[in-house]
Amino acid sequence: MYIFSKKITDYLLSLLLLILLSPLLLFSIFLIILFDRHNPFFFHLRAGKNGKPFYLFKLRSMKNNKYLADSTSITKLGYFLRKYKIDELPQLFNVLKGDLSIVGPRPLLISYIDKYSTYHRSRLNVIPGITGLSQINVFNTSDWKKKLDFDVIYVEQKSFYLDIKIIFNSIKLIFLILTNKVKIKEDFKFYKS
Repeated sequence: MYIFSKKITDYLLSLLLLILLSPLLLFSIFLIILFDRHNPFFFHLRAGKNGKPFYLFKLRSMKNNKYLADSTSITKLGYFLRKYKIDELPQLFNVLKGDLSIVGPRPLLISYIDKYSTYHRSRLNVIPGITGLSQINVFNTSDWKKKLDFDVIYVEQKSFYLDIKIIFNSIKLIFLILTNKVKIKEDFKFYKS
């Protein structure tokens, strides 16, 4: 029942968000073409459920095709798009395709699969998501073990109720950051392990 309701919710929510946010998405695409003069989309190969590869859709925020950005590769517009997570909007199409869920472990590079411990490999047992338990709890981008630990906690405790809590806390966190109510993400804690 949970898997079926999650698929229906993912589809309807992503469709609704695409309709509501289409003016912002189209305007962002126009700005990328106008100011950065390159393809507005970025496609990157990631590991989906059971490690199956798929292309993650994003708005291009860099001058080149590099995945790992440095201060010189991110455009001025790209910095803005990343700061406000606008570059992530095309991932709603990934949700419609069934490659992503709204909630789940973030899809990582395929090359990372061989580096997972047996314990962390269970994060591949579910469809990856746009947001997840680690995104609202771990903000040090170099703390991979903690991120993967939260991904496994999600897999072990997944439920419709937990998904709803993660969605609402993700929205709350974004709102607090956008309104400068939270200066650093570490001020916001959702899950106590």
